Amino acid sequence: MLGVFYLCGLFNGFSINYNVFYKSYISKLHILAIFLVVLITELIRYCLWLNLNNNKKNKMNILAKVIMIINYVLIDYIIIGEGCDFTSRYEIINLLLTFFIPSLTKNLFLDYTVQKYGYASNLWYRLIMDLYVYFIPVIPDVNIFIKTMVLSVFPYFLYVSLENIYGKDTKKIQNIKKKNIFVSVITLIFFVVLVYLISCQFTYSMIAIGSESMQKTINKGDAVVYKAYKDEKLSEGEIIVFRQGNRIIVHRIASVIENEDGEQAYITKGDANLNEDNWIVTKKNILGIVKFRILLIAWPSVLLNEWL
Repeated sequence: MLGVFYLCGLFNGFSINYNVFYKSYISKLHILAIFLVVLITELIRYCLWLNLNNNKKNKMNILAKVIMIINYVLIDYIIIGEGCDFTSRYEIINLLLTFFIPSLTKNLFLDYTVQKYGYASNLWYRLIMDLYVYFIPVIPDVNIFIKTMVLSVFPYFLYVSLENIYGKDTKKIQNIKKKNIFVSVITLIFFVVLVYLISCQFTYSMIAIGSESMQKTINKGDAVVYKAYKDEKLSEGEIIVFRQGNRIIVHRIASVIENEDGEQAYITKGDANLNEDNWIVTKKNILGIVKFRILLIAWPSVLLNEWL
């Protein structure tokens, strides 16, 4: 998977990895400490599994596993994660999506592999996937959302692959393998489409609706899929996605005008609003043209945003 990211860098470019180019004596001690923490963490994971495996399964064992998973994620945050202003709603959401979810799926996968292959395989996995930033001089410029989604689902597909390759060769296991492959293919397609739309890096993108200004046409909690604007002429009645200040707005074109430079510009209005918007939308502000909506799918995002 790391190789895929670096292949993407051939198209998106690379940036300098300052962890490699600017190593002081203190930073080398810091890197050594991180390697030691990772080693100790995986040894603890292995010893915990041996201890729990020797005891009968009960609720206390499950609780111990949950607590240790939380501890592993917190350790990841200390040694790998970036600082966060926990008074900022945006930074909390960003930290949740870009760090904690990938770290959680990774540690669930490592709990599985330590039972099957021991702690050595986990160390190699973490050396490649977590600690490469300390010895590779360049980092690929990959969209953060794409990288997060891939890192979140990659452990699951790796788990399914290992089960299919090394599972016992019985008829029952073979049937489970077929089901796993089917589920994996469907899941992969779903996440590819999701990444394609939400990353906003391609022709079609998706955005959540968090207001009621377009109520009845597009309701709060819906999502809209829009096509990237390519400087084409728009007409009255079309629904567009545009940037106004630091906000992204989805409104309908109420009228077409010419601005001071003689270029086409637009007056917009929310279908549920009484008045037209008090701004003029120019071509440089337009992100795309709405093609269709998906009912209710954006409610989790809207509620999370309002709650935080």
